[in-house]
Amino acid sequence: YLQDATCLDNLSLEREINCVITAPPYPARFSYVWNTLPHLYFFGYHTSPREPSALDEKALGGTWGDATYKLMRERVAVEHISVAKHISPIADQFREEDPLAANYLIKYFNLITRHLMELDKLAQRNFRVAYMVGSAELGGSLINTGQLLGSILDDFGAGCGKLRVFLLPLL
Repeated sequence: YLQDATCLDNLSLEREINCVITAPPYPARFSYVWNTLPHLYFFGYHTSPREPSALDEKALGGTWGDATYKLMRERVAVEHISVAKHISPIADQFREEDPLAANYLIKYFNLITRHLMELDKLAQRNFRVAYMVGSAELGGSLINTGQLLGSILDDFGAGCGKLRVFLLPLL
């Protein structure tokens, strides 16, 4: 399914799903769009030069072209109370010296939180999600993705009642 994982309202499934296994990019400002650009054109996903840039603006690891420009000039707003609680203090440490890293970190966890909220809408009984996550260096500091994501999930508690999430740390 070719779908934005942070907005599943228009997703049309032929049958129920009960499991999602995903390995989101590390929070290290690595653009998968930039690195797969030839493939995106070759397989016909993109036909114009603006399409990859627009995708990178929405992507979890988006840091190429306009995506970087926007992250540098505008403060990214926190979208969820858990992101404010667990991620904002870390981003604030970066803000003065590296606003790009601060904004990127907020964007990264905003999008992961959106993904979880969207999956909860789809969740049936015994629905499981496995996130394979690894830590990364950002702005000269180690970002422990699994620990931070675990803290966000703890805040969700019963709010993601149908969703059972497993964090599988990568070494």
